Amino acid sequence: MKGITFLKPIRDIETRWNSTYEMLRRALTLREALDVICMMEPQLACLTICETDWGILLSLKSFLKKFKTVSDCVESSQ
Repeated sequence: MKGITFLKPIRDIETRWNSTYEMLRRALTLREALDVICMMEPQLACLTICETDWGILLSLKSFLKKFKTVSDCVESSQ
């Protein structure tokens, strides 16, 4: 579909650090595919993410990336 690589969404996991960052990163990667699916399937139209919300998700990802970077550094130094 539109030459988009098939990827599964990543679910947020309460007990895993950085899973929210990974979930947002994948969702933003899948943005075009998610938009197309919501347009093609009438029952999913109510789940379409608006431009403003995509911007918020992008900002959250940027914010959480700092924590992911620090966590990765701490994890690798053990």
